[in-house]
Amino acid sequence: ASGDKIPEFDNGYQMCFADGNQGKVAANFVNENYAGQTIGVFYKADENYSKGIYEQFKENLDSSVSVVETSFTDANATDFGAQIDTLKDCKFIFMPTYYTPASIFMTQAKDILAADAIYYGCDGFDGIDNIDGFDINAIPQKITMLSHFNSKATDGAAKEFIDKYAEKVGAEKIFVCGCSNGGFMTCRLITEYPGFFAAAVPVCAPWVGDLATTEEFALMAKTPMWWVQSDDDPIVPVATHFQPSWQRLVAAGAKDLHATYFDHIEDADGNRLIGHFVWVQAYNDEPKTDLDGSLVRWNGFPVTLWQWVGKHSLA
Repeated sequence: ASGDKIPEFDNGYQMCFADGNQGKVAANFVNENYAGQTIGVFYKADENYSKGIYEQFKENLDSSVSVVETSFTDANATDFGAQIDTLKDCKFIFMPTYYTPASIFMTQAKDILAADAIYYGCDGFDGIDNIDGFDINAIPQKITMLSHFNSKATDGAAKEFIDKYAEKVGAEKIFVCGCSNGGFMTCRLITEYPGFFAAAVPVCAPWVGDLATTEEFALMAKTPMWWVQSDDDPIVPVATHFQPSWQRLVAAGAKDLHATYFDHIEDADGNRLIGHFVWVQAYNDEPKTDLDGSLVRWNGFPVTLWQWVGKHSLA
């Protein structure tokens, strides 16, 4: 999870940069490498993720760094001619946004920006090299990102953790679950390591249903999955993420496939939260119904989300 408060709990562990910290770490990188220079910034003005990271970035940016900024919204997310013109002289462009608009910008700007220019993104860039229809090799500019994790790594701290966990609990009882971008990584990992995880739980996952390939969905369908989503999620719209992903998983022949779909969510005191915070319900083990409203069952008996997860095993 990327929430700042997760590490407060004794049984909570953070395996990625907190959203707020990404802006700070990105600013530190720029301060160390571009002091006294001018950089460009391209961000989404009507998105909390993008705005929040950029605000943190500005707060920690050295005063010697000059910034040329430009933004976009949902209303103009397909034609970035004006934004490209604003940033055309920048050799370094910070892009705290998700990979879809970033890939569109890069495609439209590849013959306009200097070939040695650098695009620098945050965790929202993860997966940009796998977007259907986007040829990353056709982009002459360098694409880099702030990341804590390489899903294709075969060594390092993550591998050591998995090995120790498998030794203690058993390799047949390894599960993968994630919220928001962690939900994306959940989907990514089961496509790259089919048969490794006993079950997967993507929560409000920004997995774009029409961009993933047929082969990726075929691999995902091999792992038991329980999705958790809220209909009113303003950050990961269901029409472009969960709904087409669900339909393509069904078409791919997924068998042990479930989804709890909330129309909205509330905290324990009855206060309504934004739909993206559906991880609150997941953490509290509230999901227990399937997409059609029926109870999810195991051997005929109702189970909650984490009960269902715990019952799975590769053995």
